[in-house]
Parts: sequence; structure tokens; C-alpha cells
Amino acid sequence: MSYLPYLLEALPSVRQPGKIVGPFADLMGKVYNLLFELLHSNTSAGSLGLAIIIFTLIVKLILFPLMVKQQKSSFKMQALQPELMKIRKKYEGKTDQMSQQRMAFEMQEFQKTVLQSEYLDALKDEYGELYFIRMERLMKLVSKENVENQVEESNLVQLYHKTAAKPVAQFKGEKLNFYGLLKKMQDPERKIRKAALTAWSDLYQSIADDLNDIYTKLINNRIKQAQVLGFKDYTEMMYLSMERFDYDREDVSCYREMIRQFVVPVVAEIYEKQRNRLGIDHLYYYDEDMSSPEGNAIPYGTTEEQVQLAQKMYHELSKETGEFFDFMVQHQ
Repeated sequence: MSYLPYLLEALPSVRQPGKIVGPFADLMGKVYNLLFELLHSNTSAGSLGLAIIIFTLIVKLILFPLMVKQQKSSFKMQALQPELMKIRKKYEGKTDQMSQQRMAFEMQEFQKTVLQSEYLDALKDEYGELYFIRMERLMKLVSKENVENQVEESNLVQLYHKTAAKPVAQFKGEKLNFYGLLKKMQDPERKIRKAALTAWSDLYQSIADDLNDIYTKLINNRIKQAQVLGFKDYTEMMYLSMERFDYDREDVSCYREMIRQFVVPVVAEIYEKQRNRLGIDHLYYYDEDMSSPEGNAIPYGTTEEQVQLAQKMYHELSKETGEFFDFMVQHQ
């Protein structure tokens, strides 16, 4: 069964697609439906998953020239940044918050000069507009009035991670932290998985008050930072910080609603198949990471061996995917 027609049918009632994205999305929907129907009529099972895999490869091949162009543009931008590189070199190895802030202020002054240059339009033509959009908008995130707040935020984040990393639990004769207990939740024996979840929950409960106190201070700190910079709230500030230039809260709300309506039912079906495969009456949280009653597959080989195998696979898929993977390996 294909869920895409229902998704496309529901989209207009939520939010109309743009003049550029809309026709492209419609075309991709038709390509996927055609691919799904073709596979469904020629295979007895697995047509949905196979259609998604092939469709993903098609999209990657279509976008491949854009990705290469973006990578080349990134390397070309190095020619535009000799002064920025000098600033970064000046603070190389200085990871303390104050040094990072001073570096940000110096870079901001340089960026102001670029944005006020009479040659700005020519630079945009040569290197693309996105870089300068990032430069202009991210400048709004730097203010000397926020230095103390950002130092406090950095200290609170470090304290949060240290607090979470400190506790250990006795479990089956072993001393385990949160990560160790999560690994135990992948044990083939269900009783061990359940006991590991209980120990994991108890461990969090033992530091819950400390974490809540730190998190409350973080919330207050981040609200203050947003107010200093003139944003409506912290969310608006973070949208800019995460470079979400081309979509807003309404788009994200629409996306979440689509996930709820169309992806969640598919995931529920997948979980039901997993429950049957594991042979259990109810799928609990500690069962979700198990793919087989005999236990999960364990990758073997070194990182270099795995990269070589992946390289071989991408070259077998197509010349283009092989070249793109080679490019990523060479510039990792």
C-alpha cells in the first residue's frame, strides 16, 4: 500500500506548497508512485521498502551535480577568506569561552566590512548569495552584552554533562553508567533488557533534582540571551543560529502534523511486524532495539575496512555515486 497519495491529497488543506517546491514535489510523487506500482506488480513482497530505496538513489543522483557544485563552492570560498583564516589562526588552540568570544567579535568586524563593500554584488555573483546571507544573519547572534551569559551557558552545559556522566549502577556484578545500561537493553534475553531499563531509570532518578536545577538555569539563561539580541524568544534565536533561513515555525508545525498523520501509522505497522518477529505479546521500550530473537547483528572489521567496502558498493551502484563517495573520503 502506498501512503504517498494520501499525503499529497492532505497537503493543500494544511499549507499550499510554493511555486518552485510544489511542482517539483508533485513530479517526485508521480515518479515514486510509478516506481511503486511497477515493483508491486512484479514482486510478491517488500515492494514498499524497495521502492523507497530505489527512489532515494534516484533523488541522490538527481541532486548529485548540486552537491558537487556546493562542495566546489565551499572550497572556492577559501579564496575569499584570507582575513578570516588569519583570525582563526590567531586563536588556534584557544578553546576557552572568552577567546572564542573575542574571535567571534573580530570576525564580525571583518564581515561588516565585506557586507558594506561596494563590490558586494560582484562577490555574490561569483560565490553565490547563500554565503553572504549566512554572514549577514549570523552576525545578529554576536553581542558583547551577551558574553557573560554565553560563558554561564557554557559552564552550565558542561556541568550538566558531568552530572549525567558521574553516576554508575551495580548491574549483574558490573559497574555500568547510562551507556553501559543501554547496551544491556540490547541483550537477547528479555529479562536482562527489562532489568537494565529499570536500573537505567533508577540511575536517572538519583540525579533528577540536580539535572532539573541545571536545566532550569539553562532555560532562564537562554531566554535572557535572546532578549539581549532583540529576538522574540529563544526559539527564534535558535532558528537563526541553526541557519533555518528557508522555513519557519509554521512549516515545522506542518511537517510535524504530516509525521503524526502519515509516518506514525507506518512506524506502528513496522513495530507490529517486529513484535511478531520477536514472538512477544507486547513491544516495550526495552524491546525496540532488538531486530531478531537471536540478537542484533554486530558490525565487523576496522573503520578503514568498512570504508573500503562502502566505496566498492557505491562504485557498483553507479559511476556518479562512486565519484561522490571518493570525493567525501578524500575531503573528510
